[in-house]
Amino acid sequence: MAIDDGSGDLYNRDVLKVIRLILAFICFFPACLFVLPVFVFRPFHRDNSWLFGQVVSGLTLRILGVKYHLDGGEIIYEEGPKILISNHQSTLDLFLLSHLCPKKTLVIGKKQLKWIPFFGWLFWLGGNFLIDRSNKQRALKCMQNVKDTLVAENLSVYILPEGTRSHGKGLGEFKKGAFHIGITSGVPIFPVILPHFHNQIDYNRWKAADLKIKVLPAIVTKGINIADIDKLVQSTRDKFIHELEALDQLAGIKPVQA
Repeated sequence: MAIDDGSGDLYNRDVLKVIRLILAFICFFPACLFVLPVFVFRPFHRDNSWLFGQVVSGLTLRILGVKYHLDGGEIIYEEGPKILISNHQSTLDLFLLSHLCPKKTLVIGKKQLKWIPFFGWLFWLGGNFLIDRSNKQRALKCMQNVKDTLVAENLSVYILPEGTRSHGKGLGEFKKGAFHIGITSGVPIFPVILPHFHNQIDYNRWKAADLKIKVLPAIVTKGINIADIDKLVQSTRDKFIHELEALDQLAGIKPVQA
């Protein structure tokens, strides 16, 4: 769009942003096709999600000019099963989280994902869990399968407890699934907190953003009674709110009301 800035000179606003978004969209599908043969020849391999994150998400983030650094992130790469939970704002979350994804980590996603061309096929071939939220019995069976798989195969899982994107409108309420798995399996929960990045990313700058992602120490679930799940959910959500406010303050942006 041509804009007159009052000096008589016309300049193009959002040109780099538009180029980046178009290029990211165009390159996404070839990148998926690039890794698809690997997924086909080793379907449901436990490192397929890691491979997707390194190749597809890595390329997408590079095109968009988005970098990040982890504060306390070393612990999620240590051996042993983990439940990784994160807040969910937009599609960009998925690229960030998959890029920092440790090996031997699976993801829980809604069953509709498998119908998305290329991405959905890779998600399914990645051995990830597809949950049918419209059917309570199937959803419970999926969660039981997640718990059994984590323990039996020494794996980790990513779960977005809000269940849907917040679109920068504050932290949503947490669903209990991740916490139920944690309590019944004894697997620790690791909060991975993404900053409110809507006001931090400027795609018109060559370096669009350098985000700080905070990983909190493990929340120990062994010994917690299932009757106390509501307290665990609320205390964990409170930690997210506290850390999000700290990240907002660090970035110099107005806090988003949760």
